[in-house]
Amino acid sequence: MEGESLYYGLNALSNNMIMVDRKKLKNPNGLILGTPGSGKSFSAKREICNVFFVTKDDVIICDPEGEYYPLVHALGGQVIHIAPTSHDYINPMDINLDYSDDDNPLGFKSDFILSLCELIMGSRNGIEAEEKSVIDRCLPIVYQKYFENPIPENMPVLGDLYATLRAQSEVQAQRIATALEIYVNGSLKVFNHRTNVELDNRIVCFDIKDLGKQLKKLGMLIVQDQVWNRVTLNRFAHKSTRYYVDEFHLLLKEEQTAAYSVEIWKRFRKWGGIPTGITQNIKDLLASREIENIFENSDFIYMLNQASGDRQILAKQLNISPYQLSYVTNSGEGEGLLFYGNIIIPFKDRFDKNLKLYAYMTTKPEEVQKRKEEEEKAEAKAAQEEEAIRAFRRRTEAWQPADGEPEDLKQEVFLEKKERRPASAESDVKTAAEKEVPSLKLPEAFGTKQAAPTETVQPRRSKKPFVWTPGELEDEEYWLDADLPEEPLDEENPDRHYILPDDDDVEN
Repeated sequence: MEGESLYYGLNALSNNMIMVDRKKLKNPNGLILGTPGSGKSFSAKREICNVFFVTKDDVIICDPEGEYYPLVHALGGQVIHIAPTSHDYINPMDINLDYSDDDNPLGFKSDFILSLCELIMGSRNGIEAEEKSVIDRCLPIVYQKYFENPIPENMPVLGDLYATLRAQSEVQAQRIATALEIYVNGSLKVFNHRTNVELDNRIVCFDIKDLGKQLKKLGMLIVQDQVWNRVTLNRFAHKSTRYYVDEFHLLLKEEQTAAYSVEIWKRFRKWGGIPTGITQNIKDLLASREIENIFENSDFIYMLNQASGDRQILAKQLNISPYQLSYVTNSGEGEGLLFYGNIIIPFKDRFDKNLKLYAYMTTKPEEVQKRKEEEEKAEAKAAQEEEAIRAFRRRTEAWQPADGEPEDLKQEVFLEKKERRPASAESDVKTAAEKEVPSLKLPEAFGTKQAAPTETVQPRRSKKPFVWTPGELEDEEYWLDADLPEEPLDEENPDRHYILPDDDDVEN
C-alpha cells in the first residue's frame, strides 16, 4: 500500500485488512481508550512496533507504570529511568534556539515554566498575576548566559531560577522560591540537574513509575516538554515524532497541566508531531474542561471496550449510533471501533501468542512472569556456556608438552561455534567400519549399495590429551579449528572425551 499505512486489524464486517496512515489526517493526534484488560496498552505497543518497522519516525514514550521498557529494549531503544534514587536526569529548564516559531524561544518556554510553578505551588486557582509577572521577569536573567553562549555547560537548572527569585525583593518572589525549595535543595531534587542522558536514539522511553505520587504529574509534564524539544529539532530534519503518553488523564486532571497539554496538542501537528493519549480512566478524562479541545484536535481514536456509564457519554461526544456502540459493549480483547476522520470502522485484532514479540508486548501478570523466568533461564544458560568455554581455554593454555616431546605438540585450540553438521550416508559407513562391522547395506536412495569392509581404525593417544565435557554445552555443538578426532573415555566417564593431536605431531 502506498505511503506509510499501518495495520490496525481486520474489519469486523468484511474481514478486510484495515490499513491507514495517520499523517494524511487533518489532525493526526489520537487517543486510545479502553477499560482494563481490553488491550489498550497492547494496541499502543502494536502501533509502536509498526511505526518502528514501517516508517522512519522517532518514537518517544511517557511510561508512568513501567509497562513499555521490555519492548523498547527489544527494539534496541533507550530507556531512561527517572526516580529519586536514579542517576538518569532530565532538566526541566532545557531549551533550544528553535523552541518557538518566532525569534523568541523564551516565549513558549515561559508557558511551560508557569505551568510547572503552578503545579509545584499547588494552588487551586493557579498562581496570581503578580507571581506570573515575577517569573516572567526572572526568566531572561536565568537564560541570559546560555543565549549569549549556547553550550550545554551554560544551560540553567531549576536552582538558577530559585536563586534568581530569592534575589528579588517582592513577597511574591519569595513565596515562589519557598515552594521551589524542596525541589532544589530538599528530598525531591531529582529535577535539579542538567540532562545527562543522550536523547538521540530513535525510540526513547521515559520510565517514571518510581517517581511516586508527589512527582509523577510533575514528571509527566517535564517529559512532555522534552518531547517538544525533540519535535522542534526533528522539524528541521523533516522527520515526524510520535509521542505516546499513557495514563493521559493525569495530565488533564490538573488545570495547570491540562492547559499546557492542550497547547502541545494544538501545536504538534504543524511541527510534525503525532501525539497519542492512552487511558483507561474515561471518567477522569471526560471530567476535564479541556477534553473538548482534545477531541476537536484528534481525528484518530482507537476505542476498545467501554464501561456502561462511559459509553453513553462517549456516544454523545462522538455521535456514535446504538448499533456502533454495540462493538464496544462487553467486547473481547482487541475489539472495538476505529475513528479515522469521519469514518467509523468496527475492528477485531488478533495477535499470535506464539511469537516472541508477544512476550514483550503483553501486560498480563502471568505472561509477564513467564517471560521473566524464561529470560532468567536463558541468561543462566548463556553464563554456564561461557564459563565452560573459559574453563576449556584455561585447561588448554595451562598444558605443556612433556620432556622429549616436540614444542609444536602444544596446539593453540579455540572454540568456534558453527552450524550443526548433518550426518551423511558416508559418515555412517565410516562409523560402521570403525566399529569393525564387516559390511553395511544401505537403501538405494542413499546412492551406495554396499559398504566395503575397511581396516579397523586404531585409536590414537597422545601423552597429554585435552579433556572437556560437551554435556555442559546443552543445545549447542562446538567444533575445533584444528581437525582433531574425538574418542570417549572409559565406561565410567561416558560423557567425557579426549581431544587428540594429529599424527604429524605425536607418535601413536
